[in-house]
Amino acid sequence: MEARKLLLILDLCKTVDDTMMLTTLQIFLSIAANEDAGEEPLGITDFTKIHHLTLASASRHCMALSETRRQGDDGLGLIEIKTNPMSRNAKQLTLTTKGKRLYDNIRAVSK
Repeated sequence: MEARKLLLILDLCKTVDDTMMLTTLQIFLSIAANEDAGEEPLGITDFTKIHHLTLASASRHCMALSETRRQGDDGLGLIEIKTNPMSRNAKQLTLTTKGKRLYDNIRAVSK
């Protein structure tokens, strides 16, 4: 990918949150790409393997991407965290309308 395209993508992400951490962006892109491929929704525990994070760290990044962070502060509203109907302890992560819009914009720039 060209450096200019990458810079445009980072600028798009900064419009959502100008302090977004790289790992948070990686998790967002993993959820979006997984959903775009029609795969089963990823869970928080998947990121312990995919991005070599602790469960606590993966959970913090996912909460930052969701509607509400742990402390009750507003999150970015890019993903929705749902309880997995097959396992009440597991969570499923899907894009919100806002998250889909951001991912569509990223894909348009990367073409």
